[in-house]
Amino acid sequence: MSTIGQNIKRLRRNVDMTQEELAELLSISSQAVSRWETGSALPDISLIPAIVNLFGVTSDELLGIDVSQLQKQVAEYKQKMDDLYNHCQYSEMLELARRANREIPNNMELKGMLAFALNSNAEKAENVDEAIELYQEILEKSVDQKLRFRAITALCSLYAEKKDNKEQALFYANLLPKWIFQTAADLIRRYRLLPDNERERFYQMYISTATTALSQGLFDLADPNYYNSASTIPVPQKIELLKQSLQILKVIYGDPLLSQNREFYEINRVIGCLYLLENNTDQAMNFFEVALAHAKEYDMYHDGSCYSSLAMKGFECDEHYLYDNTAVQDMFERFSTQSRYDCLREHPRFQKIMEELQNNVRGN
Repeated sequence: MSTIGQNIKRLRRNVDMTQEELAELLSISSQAVSRWETGSALPDISLIPAIVNLFGVTSDELLGIDVSQLQKQVAEYKQKMDDLYNHCQYSEMLELARRANREIPNNMELKGMLAFALNSNAEKAENVDEAIELYQEILEKSVDQKLRFRAITALCSLYAEKKDNKEQALFYANLLPKWIFQTAADLIRRYRLLPDNERERFYQMYISTATTALSQGLFDLADPNYYNSASTIPVPQKIELLKQSLQILKVIYGDPLLSQNREFYEINRVIGCLYLLENNTDQAMNFFEVALAHAKEYDMYHDGSCYSSLAMKGFECDEHYLYDNTAVQDMFERFSTQSRYDCLREHPRFQKIMEELQNNVRGN
């Protein structure tokens, strides 16, 4: 990698400009230019915009940054972190994220990875605070909408679950559109504003968003108070609502389910809990076993994989970042700590599930 001084010297010579001429244009001394080119000093940061405009180059080119190589390094770090995350090696993932940020400072994507790694090690309060600071920095400095969305959703989660600050969590939640179908997506669809070659991808995104909203609505209608006797929806109807939700997801996404395995895991787990309320242990165990299978499938799929259904063929998945832990770990923690499962502790099928969960968590 060439130094900034070497680049200034090369650019100056390319246009047959002397050190004195460059110095005059920048209102500095020729000795200053000489020191830059010999590497004994660096230009003041305030001069960078004038220099890049003068020579018609980008700041990355001036600073000697190989953008393609940088992107490759970032992608390699992301892949390594994904592998560590998928194997529940959260402390190693955090160590790698810190090393990446030391090697490539001020990269917003790597800052987001570090924040995610801190969030995955959120048992330490200082990690939560550092993650919040990083996500806030991303919101302040990044124009990448995907990074900003991740930062907003993470901040909402951190303030709600780790800081117990619902007011601040609501602030970040309100940064996102409340009703997406009355905003840009609906207008683009209604008036066919995209060129033909972009429409298929857009409609798939639209279908995915609409399906998620419908499925989540059914889930929330059936789930939030399933252990609360004040709920107005009878348990058998809740079970039916959730089964219908599974059917909707299956029709849209088909096989393989890829990231939708997370939804299938959660819905089947809740159906099992509802059957417990009905004192139907056998059915509960059936759905818990299916939930475990989907949890394992979710943890094994790779971001960038594509659906193959009629509606979503070729649509890529990239959703591991949405969750703080793996599906198997989530299931293990719930089954280990929540009292609603106490009635099953001595059940052979439940013990087998717990053994498999424990082996997967330890094996990863």
